[in-house]
Amino acid sequence: MTNTGHLKCTTCRHRTSVTAGTIFEGTQKPLRVWFQAMWYVTSQKSGGSALGLQPVLGLGSYQTAWSWLHKLRRAMVRPGRVRLRRAPDVSGDNLHAFIEESVTPGSVVHTDGWPGYDDIAKKGYTHKVTILSQSDEPAHKLMPRVHRVASLLKR
Repeated sequence: MTNTGHLKCTTCRHRTSVTAGTIFEGTQKPLRVWFQAMWYVTSQKSGGSALGLQPVLGLGSYQTAWSWLHKLRRAMVRPGRVRLRRAPDVSGDNLHAFIEESVTPGSVVHTDGWPGYDDIAKKGYTHKVTILSQSDEPAHKLMPRVHRVASLLKR
């Protein structure tokens, strides 16, 4: 670490900050204030509002509070969202139509081994197949998001 608070690669000598690539990159506020913002947003029933965040943090403008709130909300959204819809049947035509309406091309589509999903990679998706019966691992380990959603639906 250099005396400016940056890290320096011993091989290429490139300098970078520990906050590079995070929501804190380029901030002029202390990280303590950001952590206060996180606490506020996560402790409010509705996720908080910019009007509520502004005075709590002592921010000078509503626009700053709004910007921070939206950065925090984007950071809290998990990647790999699960999409659900009732399908008339599990034919390839219906499954492919659903995927094309719901998923951005280039995304990973994680499915079981059902043949209806065959050829989805030809439409610009990365197709990850997990066949539960061919593994010693339990379902909740192999497909944790799907398992969580299914258990919530059962309730």
